[in-house]
Amino acid sequence: MAISRSSAIITTACLLLGFPTGNAQAVEAKNATYYCVVEMAGGLFYDENSKRWRSGTFRTDEKFVLKLKYLRTQVGKDLMNRDEAVQTFNVAIVEGGSNTDAECRARDWSEVVEVRPNNYIVCNAVLSDYIINLSNNRFLRNYMCGYVDGVESNKNTPAVSGGTCTKIN
Repeated sequence: MAISRSSAIITTACLLLGFPTGNAQAVEAKNATYYCVVEMAGGLFYDENSKRWRSGTFRTDEKFVLKLKYLRTQVGKDLMNRDEAVQTFNVAIVEGGSNTDAECRARDWSEVVEVRPNNYIVCNAVLSDYIINLSNNRFLRNYMCGYVDGVESNKNTPAVSGGTCTKIN
């Protein structure tokens, strides 16, 4: 699922408001792997008893591995048209219990994901949008499928989850 224009605008606004000031540590210009754990989740679910959709808290036993393959550092422009260092990576997500990497692609569906001095990764994999802050190791993931398709079941429910990642190499 592509990140919609409105989602991209909201994501950009969140990133701007969340810009670290002062001492942001740059991501190391090398490959890295993070082990990530979902700590909170909520969304919509179909209540079989009332035959209605409701909001709820979801299980939080999900885990994934975030893999960053360093490509290069280049000069880019920030929002004020000033030069800034931009690191580029190939990013992959490996869901817990899987041996298969899923490419996490940039907003424009490029395989190359930019990491700017704010140290955020924004990408899409496995029908989910990810925002990962490599400075504080927190992430948000949103899955926006289901509900609007008209299928009254819990096999495909929209959800937002958050948690933390630990660098393992």
